[in-house]
Amino acid sequence: MKNIFSAIIGTGFGLRVIYNTLKYFNRCKIKFIYSRKKNKKSIFTKNLSTLKKFKPLKLVFIETPPFTHIKYLNFFKDNKICISCEKPIVSNINDLKKIKNNLSNYKFSLFINHQLRYHPHIKLFKKELKKIGKIRHIKITYNSNNISEKKRNSWWLDNKKGGGHLLAIAPHLLDLLNFFYGNLKTLDKKLKFIKKFNKKIDIAFNLNGLLYNGIKYQISSTCFSKRNNTYFNLKASGTQGIVKFENFKRIKIIRKKNIKLIKLTDLFTNDNFFINPWRVAQFYYIKNIFQSYKKKLNFKKNILQSIKNLDLILKKN
Repeated sequence: MKNIFSAIIGTGFGLRVIYNTLKYFNRCKIKFIYSRKKNKKSIFTKNLSTLKKFKPLKLVFIETPPFTHIKYLNFFKDNKICISCEKPIVSNINDLKKIKNNLSNYKFSLFINHQLRYHPHIKLFKKELKKIGKIRHIKITYNSNNISEKKRNSWWLDNKKGGGHLLAIAPHLLDLLNFFYGNLKTLDKKLKFIKKFNKKIDIAFNLNGLLYNGIKYQISSTCFSKRNNTYFNLKASGTQGIVKFENFKRIKIIRKKNIKLIKLTDLFTNDNFFINPWRVAQFYYIKNIFQSYKKKLNFKKNILQSIKNLDLILKKN
């Protein structure tokens, strides 16, 4: 089987997660890492044109701050390659309009890094939803305390650059709603802000709304949790019962007086890199890209859903 030559743009999340995940795929050969900073290793380059000139290049990961994404997408607009772009795809309404207008003109196949839907435990939760009748309501809760990791000059502390908790996490969680039930119809949001290094930034949000099929949803999330551990819970209520997803540990199905528990085991038991379930999901997301590349599948529907979600997020209530 032929090798798939890849490149990574960005040295933050790109090096920390994407680079280390790609090493688990034998067919993937990381040819370039684009960085504005100097690095003596031959794999690094400061010249973006080097990527375009390398004809065997098949896959590019854009892992830079959201306000830079449209620049890189336009740079590769005429290249028949696969591009995985970190979410959110852009950071403002104007750039989102440009993406929508140019989408049909892009010659590359586009993926947006909403990895959670690819986690096997999330897929199992979706399968169990069939057992509780017609779904009426779903609640998603995701809390962490990683605001302490942010540095004074971090782009994450600037909403105009795509920073803040809403743009960091809401696209992921809304994409799960697409995966479970379809398109969003309405979205109302409430944000909580703090000042960090004299900068006002959102650190929590509550989202409420409807899907087109009538299902109500509620999403709450914060990166300023008082808990030491991150937790991620799902709860779906239907006409015949309730299904709960409890922090990647177990799934609970409640139907009348019957309760069924499904224990969720770690998928990479001997590898500390995958102790974080988001990294496990990242592995399966990238695996999906390789499979899609081989089968030449079209994920335009997912892209359009992501654009619609971001449009709802960025609009004022």
